[in-house]
Amino acid sequence: MRKIINKYEKRIGRPLDVIGEAFIGHMVLMMDYEGKIYGGYDSFLTCLGENYYEAINNLCEGKETEEIE
Repeated sequence: MRKIINKYEKRIGRPLDVIGEAFIGHMVLMMDYEGKIYGGYDSFLTCLGENYYEAINNLCEGKETEEIE
C-alpha cells in the first residue's frame, strides 16, 4: 500500500497520512498537512474536500469529485 501512497504523494506534491477507508475498504482516505482529505483506489485519486466536514458531506451525499491526474 505504501507504494501506491507514494504515487499519490507525487501527484499532489505533498505527504499524505492514511486516516481511514470508505466504500467497504475499496477507497483509502488520506489527509495532507493542510487538512485536505483525499480518496484513492488503484490509480484513481481525488480531493474529497478542503476539510473533513466537507469530505464527509461529499461522501455521504455521493457528490462527484474530480480526479487528480
